[in-house]
Amino acid sequence: TDFASPGVTMVMYDSLLDAMACASEMLLLDDGGKKSNEQSTLLHQLEPTDLFEVAQHAWNAHYLNNQSESIERKGDLFPYTIPTMATYNAVLRGVSNICQAGVASKENNNKQQLIDQGLGCGFGIYNRLTHNMHGLPKRNTASIMYMLRIIKTCLPPSRTRGNITVTLWHQASREGLVTPELIAAMKDLHSESNGPEFDVFLDALDKCLDPQTSSKKVLITPQRFARFAKKYQHSKCY
Repeated sequence: TDFASPGVTMVMYDSLLDAMACASEMLLLDDGGKKSNEQSTLLHQLEPTDLFEVAQHAWNAHYLNNQSESIERKGDLFPYTIPTMATYNAVLRGVSNICQAGVASKENNNKQQLIDQGLGCGFGIYNRLTHNMHGLPKRNTASIMYMLRIIKTCLPPSRTRGNITVTLWHQASREGLVTPELIAAMKDLHSESNGPEFDVFLDALDKCLDPQTSSKKVLITPQRFARFAKKYQHSKCY
């Protein structure tokens, strides 16, 4: 970027991160790693840290392009390098896919390392999103959905997994991000008991679903739990 401003834009970074996230979904279709062609072999080298490093370059580009005195004086951000929800959620999506495929694979001998990377990168990205200074929401429904996938894959049934789930639920309900799909994902994490103390939590989730007798639509009650779910949606997947 010495000769061009802004150099690589956030649209380019988002496109790369989205491509990596989409590619990681191919791992889920790989039947537990049974394919052995060259394309599959290269794909299996993808790790959670790869997506995190690309996101790190995106944040650095944003930081470097907002160091001029004129920008600091006006308080404006350089528009072409401002991260979007996709910058964060694409990493969470890719990490969840990689962890899910790696843990399910019988040929993966580094599952514990993969789990450590998944948890580290997942919570690291989620923390950066929660404390972002880019004018973005702290999180949206997709952010929490992908975090739930990572937690389900990387943490066994336990009070720890249950407590994290409840914390994410409180964040989602307080910020109006609840959807029927999010409730289903929450309940799925408790399909294997995390402890009897979470039975009340599961009952509360059921009470939030209000099926409409006149249609197939399901409403969230109280409605304040879902007031920003659509507004904060960045795109179909993010």
